Amino acid sequence: MEEYDGLNDRAADSTRGILKPGLGRFHFSLTRRAPAAGGAAGERLERALAERAGDPTAHVRAVEGFLRERLPAPDPRYELVASVAAEMLTAPPGTTVAKLAERHAVSQRTLQRLFRDYVGVGPKWVLKRYRMHEAAERIAAGEAASGAELAFELGYADQSHFIGDFRSQIGLSPGEYARACAEASAHREPVPAGR
Repeated sequence: MEEYDGLNDRAADSTRGILKPGLGRFHFSLTRRAPAAGGAAGERLERALAERAGDPTAHVRAVEGFLRERLPAPDPRYELVASVAAEMLTAPPGTTVAKLAERHAVSQRTLQRLFRDYVGVGPKWVLKRYRMHEAAERIAAGEAASGAELAFELGYADQSHFIGDFRSQIGLSPGEYARACAEASAHREPVPAGR
């Protein structure tokens, strides 16, 4: 593995697409130097780091300042998605995308579009995923009295839909998951007190 000004081939590969498109390793092999990030400001940062060689605290402050100046402006659409997602975590069973959209003063379609853009999936999928995490946690902890009761508590109209969703998200039926958790728990060694 060759080294270029302290950077090896792996580091050169990891910079591809971050610094300047298309340069990456090829640029390192020609110049034996990493391309400057951030234009003139990047060059000033490079000089500041060189002047403070041996002072890691000064390096951290210089890099933090460089990055802080480049922070993007707050994105109100992202803030909305984050707020809705946080609310979903504590939303009562039966909460729908329509209810969430209404509470946040946007249309259901707008909320769906924002979730697809910022999360990669729709809000309904996120709600279902949160429900399944809660179900899995309760089953693993032995807190679920019955599948039908748990389905009702999580807002499902019937147990069969709950079981279908659980199996598609977790990969096992609730009963199979409960047995697997019980078996894993039986083989776990107790943690000594004080650890």
